[in-house]
Amino acid sequence: MVQSLYRKYRPQTFDEVIGQEHVEQTLQNALANNVISHAYLFCGPRGTGKTTTARVLAKSLLCEKGPTATPDGTCRDCSDIAVGVHPDVYELDAASRTGVENVREEIISRVAYAPTRGSYKVYIIDEVHMLSTAAFNALLKTLEEPPSHVVFILCTTDPQKVPPTIISRCQRFDFHRLSTEEICRCLVTICESENFTYDPAAIELIARQASGGMRDAITALEQVAVFGSGDVRLEAAENLLGDTGVDQLFEITDFICHHDVAGCFTWVASFLQGGIDITHFVRNLTAHVRNLYVVALTDSRVGLPALDDAHYDRLKMQATQFDDADGIARLLVILGDLGSELRAAADARLVLEIALVRMARPDADWTLEGLAERLTRLEQQLSSDGGSQMMTSRDSRHPQQSAPSSGEKPLQSSDSGVVCAASPVKRKAPAERDVSPVQRGLIGHSTSTTSAEVQRAFRQIVSGVKEQRPSVAALFGGAIPHLDSAQSTLTIELPQAALFALKQLERQDNASMVLGLARLVFDENIKIVYVLSNTSDSVETMPRHDSEHPSTSPHDMDPQPLDLLSTVDASMNTLGDSSAHSTNNLLTGSFDDILSASFGEGVVFEEVKDS
Repeated sequence: MVQSLYRKYRPQTFDEVIGQEHVEQTLQNALANNVISHAYLFCGPRGTGKTTTARVLAKSLLCEKGPTATPDGTCRDCSDIAVGVHPDVYELDAASRTGVENVREEIISRVAYAPTRGSYKVYIIDEVHMLSTAAFNALLKTLEEPPSHVVFILCTTDPQKVPPTIISRCQRFDFHRLSTEEICRCLVTICESENFTYDPAAIELIARQASGGMRDAITALEQVAVFGSGDVRLEAAENLLGDTGVDQLFEITDFICHHDVAGCFTWVASFLQGGIDITHFVRNLTAHVRNLYVVALTDSRVGLPALDDAHYDRLKMQATQFDDADGIARLLVILGDLGSELRAAADARLVLEIALVRMARPDADWTLEGLAERLTRLEQQLSSDGGSQMMTSRDSRHPQQSAPSSGEKPLQSSDSGVVCAASPVKRKAPAERDVSPVQRGLIGHSTSTTSAEVQRAFRQIVSGVKEQRPSVAALFGGAIPHLDSAQSTLTIELPQAALFALKQLERQDNASMVLGLARLVFDENIKIVYVLSNTSDSVETMPRHDSEHPSTSPHDMDPQPLDLLSTVDASMNTLGDSSAHSTNNLLTGSFDDILSASFGEGVVFEEVKDS
């Protein structure tokens, strides 16, 4: 029977072990200085050289020149260890000997006997994590204090399953996955030794598919070489290994980028007819999207595998087709979930198609990443068209309102409380809802003023108040303005139950703010009178010195409960129309704003329940 290539080219010395320099150097130094530990734990993925290194270490201990860091590999002991017949080297498969009886019979009962030929007895326990808890407990004492001639070498691909009490009694070495370049060099050496003709692209494909495991790479190389009768070609490697070509990866990614769901379904149908494994495809697509993500973030080759210039240029071009790097990151999240779902999926094709739809259509992806991408696209759309679509939709719902004139500047308050015309501020939502303002100095230049003009001017005043103090603007709920041009007086008629609102509007700070806005809209000589409906009581509001109009304290006020509730109800209706307050703040923040405007800062709303 022909020997497999991975057994034929198994390393026989430390120098032949590939990619584990940190392990080789440590063991060689220990052998050279004769500081050999009684137990070693080799951890790492499959095909990285754990068992091979354990055998080389056994050769170094039992070689005729040993202990030595460079066993010759030609003596009787080295040759017997290479073929697995040395009487002092025990290789145990813990996957088939998991019980405590196996540990007692094969290790504990024999460990005390002296070596047959050499100076040491070496126990190599492969897949040690498969031992049962009772077996580990039985081995614990022997592993902690073995005879001086015994060396344990434990190998595992899953160190998390090894009890900490075992790990603490061993010197642990972690074996790393081999790089693609290291695997390629080894495969080329084997091809030259076996007189295989090979395609470098096929060698690279086999190395990538091995996922850092040398044994998997050599086995795949042997399979492709047998298929091609000694020729290792890219087409044969793709067919046998179920790999997805680079062009196919770029093609399906283009469908996703351009939101072409129909193209994705058509591609999957043709893809599955080729018999390619879906799991392999998902792994390759994940690597491709990861490369796109790296290019989008760094715009360089940092963090990328070895790629030719044409492949790298295609990656850069495709990365620019996405809105931003976060959109590519969302694809990686979906592909990660897809890899987990495929392990237990009854219909792998259906799971793949659903994932492709989620990637191609963010609207169908209700995860946080999908919603974030939809918001990003909406913001870009609004910034590109200036919000014209939103304004058109709003105008169709409110045809009676017109947009502000382009030359009108919004109102803004300075830190001192003086209201003046200023440059446009970022918060434009109230201005978009306002009607066209009347010209400044309306009373002084017009002999007759219509009710519609007064209403528009009053709404502009309320909008200005809302920009500075939303709680004060809420007090104008249900108010009706009346303009007396002859007397330069603006009478604001409040609802009959709004006595509380009337008193708050009379306050010095509130009255001065409203009056300043009114003079900007109407005339410098305008006066404001607040009245209640169906009453003759009125209060003329003009700016006065603090000594003439001291601020009202909470003890001097006597608001009626009905007045307060009516004002709060009107305030909530008014605040509900303001874009400056979100719905979440209407139930708490609005009450606090109204109470602060009424009784001073620090007064908050608190609900009291009856016991």
